[in-house]
Amino acid sequence: MAEKRLIISNTSPIINLAEIGHLELFELLGDKVHIPGAVRDELCAKSDLFPLGAEAAKSEKFPILAPSNELLTRSFATTLH
Repeated sequence: MAEKRLIISNTSPIINLAEIGHLELFELLGDKVHIPGAVRDELCAKSDLFPLGAEAAKSEKFPILAPSNELLTRSFATTLH
């Protein structure tokens, strides 16, 4: 039995694949691709520039995954983009 992987995307792959009409390429990963709420918010905020990316973010294709450790998440914010 294949091991399940946790796949999390940021905005760039979703914008790029949505805008060229190839979101189905995410399906090649084999597992559901999740996004943090902040990624969904960013995609929706950029809806004027990337309408298909925003539409994808609002769909069920990308379930929202909330961080389970807020303190750890905040500490990453100082070193990660």
